[in-house]
Amino acid sequence: MQKINFISNYKLDARGWILDILNYSNQIPDKNFTLNQICEFIGKLSIKHPENHHIKDKIRQQLQIL
Repeated sequence: MQKINFISNYKLDARGWILDILNYSNQIPDKNFTLNQICEFIGKLSIKHPENHHIKDKIRQQLQIL
């Protein structure tokens, strides 16, 4: 849990994105996954975050943070 304590440094809306990407990446069975694999969740993320029209860019941004 200490590895993700840095999340508390981010604003609440940004934390939601980070946690979403963490949760979806944990659903990928491979230890190492590709951007294409995480982008399979774009549909679910676009429903959860309808105000964001650049989901793939946001995924890349959050992966860089993680």
